[in-house]
Amino acid sequence: MIPTCEVTCIVYDQSGNPEVGAKVHAKLTGYNQYNGYVIPELISGVTDESGQCTLSLWPNALGPDSSTYTVTVISDNGKRFRVMATVPNVETALLHDISGPPEPA
Repeated sequence: MIPTCEVTCIVYDQSGNPEVGAKVHAKLTGYNQYNGYVIPELISGVTDESGQCTLSLWPNALGPDSSTYTVTVISDNGKRFRVMATVPNVETALLHDISGPPEPA
């Protein structure tokens, strides 16, 4: 079985309102295996009415390589940003705690 960490992404618009319906994509920067299982390269979700989306991500901190996740957020109006994240081997994490500053996507 592949361990996962429930990573919660919280997205707000520039006015501070929850960004409803934003697409969130987490993609590993490299190929990884864990105990013979191939790790999914892309995991996606959509934010709810509170601007939250939770993704079940493999803790890439367990990997032999120095892979990271590129997390891209695309709002309904087409605005995008991305962050780079290293997912720790814990049950839950907040994206803003495990990622660097946002970059234009």
